Amino acid sequence: VVARNLRAACREKDYVARMGGDEFVVVIPDVPPDDLPHIWQRLAEAVVAAGVEVCGNEAVSLAAGEAHLGMDGKRAEELLAAADKRMY
Repeated sequence: VVARNLRAACREKDYVARMGGDEFVVVIPDVPPDDLPHIWQRLAEAVVAAGVEVCGNEAVSLAAGEAHLGMDGKRAEELLAAADKRMY
């Protein structure tokens, strides 16, 4: 349900993948930095809605970190490490 809601909150060209357990990666290309807060809010609402659907309450929430291609690295491993670090 979380994956479905995340996909529904994204554009067609965005990419949502489950890493494992409760971790997901969302690749959102071509976004101006000023739009990121709105995107994070939309994704957070999608995750909370999944918890309400499954559990009847706000059982889950979004903790997220971002990474930018080029600035934080060029390889997936570098980008994931940067996003993970920012999440905490």
